[in-house]
Amino acid sequence: MNGRFISGLCFGGVPDNFSAKSTLQSANNSASNSSAYMAHFRGATALVTGGAGFIGSHIVDALLAAGAHVRVLDDLSTGDRRNLLGAHIQLDAIKNGNTSDRNIHGDQSTLTTPHIDTAKQRGAELIVGSVSDATTVRRAVTGCSHVFHLAAMVGIAQSVHEPDKHYNSNILGTEIVLRECSTAKVSSVVFASSSAVYGLAPNIPSSESDPVIAASPYAAGKAQGETLIETYARANNTHAASLRLFNVFGPRQSATGAYAAAIAAFFAAAKLRQPASLFGTGEQTRDFVPVANVVQAFLRAADPRHNLCGERFNIGLGHATSLRQLLDMIADISEIKIPPRLLPPRDADSSHSCADISSAISKLNFDPQVSMLEGLRQTWQSLV
Repeated sequence: MNGRFISGLCFGGVPDNFSAKSTLQSANNSASNSSAYMAHFRGATALVTGGAGFIGSHIVDALLAAGAHVRVLDDLSTGDRRNLLGAHIQLDAIKNGNTSDRNIHGDQSTLTTPHIDTAKQRGAELIVGSVSDATTVRRAVTGCSHVFHLAAMVGIAQSVHEPDKHYNSNILGTEIVLRECSTAKVSSVVFASSSAVYGLAPNIPSSESDPVIAASPYAAGKAQGETLIETYARANNTHAASLRLFNVFGPRQSATGAYAAAIAAFFAAAKLRQPASLFGTGEQTRDFVPVANVVQAFLRAADPRHNLCGERFNIGLGHATSLRQLLDMIADISEIKIPPRLLPPRDADSSHSCADISSAISKLNFDPQVSMLEGLRQTWQSLV
């Protein structure tokens, strides 16, 4: 992976149809806006739960670039410490007094500290543990000004088949995180919610004022997490928000498993020169959003100047692409023909999904600068 990719990803990226003049103006505005909403992280301590995962590790990169002291809490059940090592992060594993952890393949290995070239090189602390363990969470939030809560069991099917595990991680874990944030007097909390709260037949585009229709334990857990965030914010008079993420994609996203994200799975098929699985007709549409834009949304939502009190925000690009169109775009970018392999529709899959992002734009100054096409190009470049 290109070591310079992430810093460029977090603050750069220009829509493909911009002129040279508008590109320069956009870059200048971006630099100005970035410095404004990043400034309050300098010297602050921030915790990212689930920070060794796909989205979380990109948030860690951005916080480090902003000059924050970063702490990560992750049980490494789906996260991968290599996501952190790629950002030259020093690891300090703490798990019940020992220094072993479990990697993504489930085997035991000793966590080693990578060589740090100079004393000035930025580092972060990794605490290996679960958000459902109050003692571990208390250790993680102590001294933090900002908490980004992304740790969760992912996947609708898994939440159906393992409801107890889902409850402990996604609902109890969120409650514990907020309880300890209250005790530690954390200044801001941003929670990773999901577009799944809109149900299987959402309004297009979906607005934050639409009813919540939880069609799975996963969606119900995210909806309950949003309620806990709002209750926490009001009870503690503390800055907090929930971000309803649509279909996020980018480097480090897993392409394995029955419910692997479409873009990661399609790129994997291209790299292996194999057919790509399309469930149903392939005419389903999704609001695919590059992870760079999502990182920006998290950092903007943590900006105390917005004075948020548990509000919910959609985070996407605001337009939808069909899976067949996506497959064609990936074939063009990779220059590899990817034949589709049609499979029966999956349970609990919605036909269409698209975000109304007007509230995030107006209230957070959300500015999704990386287009879908540019995000796809950058994702492919990270794989080859």
